Amino acid sequence: MERDYLRLLFTMEEFIRLEPRLKKWFGIDRNNPYIQELFGNYASIKLDESSNKERYMNEKGHYDVNAYAEAHFEALAKEELLMRISTDTYLLTIEDFCEKNQLEITEKDEVYQVLLYACALLMRNKLETTESTLEDMNYEYQEYIHAIRPDMLKLYIGLHHNDSLNDKVKKYHKQCRISFGDLSPIKIDEQTPWFQEALDRYLEKYLGVKSVKEAEQELYAIYGKTVGAKMNVNAIRFMWGTYHLLQDIPNCKSKTEKSVTKKQGRIIADLLNRLNLIEYKEKESFLDYMDGERIRVSLKNYLMQYDSIDDIIKAKQYKTSPNNTDSSRYY
Repeated sequence: MERDYLRLLFTMEEFIRLEPRLKKWFGIDRNNPYIQELFGNYASIKLDESSNKERYMNEKGHYDVNAYAEAHFEALAKEELLMRISTDTYLLTIEDFCEKNQLEITEKDEVYQVLLYACALLMRNKLETTESTLEDMNYEYQEYIHAIRPDMLKLYIGLHHNDSLNDKVKKYHKQCRISFGDLSPIKIDEQTPWFQEALDRYLEKYLGVKSVKEAEQELYAIYGKTVGAKMNVNAIRFMWGTYHLLQDIPNCKSKTEKSVTKKQGRIIADLLNRLNLIEYKEKESFLDYMDGERIRVSLKNYLMQYDSIDDIIKAKQYKTSPNNTDSSRYY
């Protein structure tokens, strides 16, 4: 069934005005695939008419959005972009959210505009993409990133925890103990660390981390125990971005840097809940406080660990080994 859409017209002038906040707090800029698409559609029409088309193409043959925008700022500012936002979801959701939390809505209100842009760009694929079929899924990759790689990280940490601080000198253990099921452990490597050396070569190829510190950071950031509410990357973008938008509102900001108020936690939890970006075990209204508290704890944890949304996204991305040149297998 085709979804009913409301077509909203945003000028390029509006986007350029909001871009600094979208980039800094939500990790959205002109390199976002949807922005590229919007810029590209307009650029292709204009550039096809120009004899200097090659000036605005990069080495991959794609339009250089930044160069084109700078060269055609006045034309772009007058041009309208067409963006689709679901009438039954994001437009009304953001309006209702701002009204409930007493965030004033005007044409120049950047909180409203930034959130609306963020929804259009970050959530658009949620509306337009279909679920993958079973045949489309790469089960070996899914198994690798969810089950096998975290095991490899633990093996690497155990294997190298005696290495020197600079991790350049490997100090293998004097022996290893391997157990299978309920059987008694088998002692190996008592004479020479042949097994540890073989395991090291395997992890070098299929894991590809360079130090215990790197392995520990990945294990914690991606596979570690969640502090506060469990969220995907888009939820984290909205949590991080909305918090920094609230920091510019006098009656919503926290008194000290990198601290999160209970009010901010409740407002952000309300938005994430409306966008279906986090799941709550229960929906009773008396748990509203707890929902906000979970978000407050999560956000405070991210603020203490990271300096930017880009750092968070990079840390949260599933990884494969850069040393594995065999694209047909992951382990």
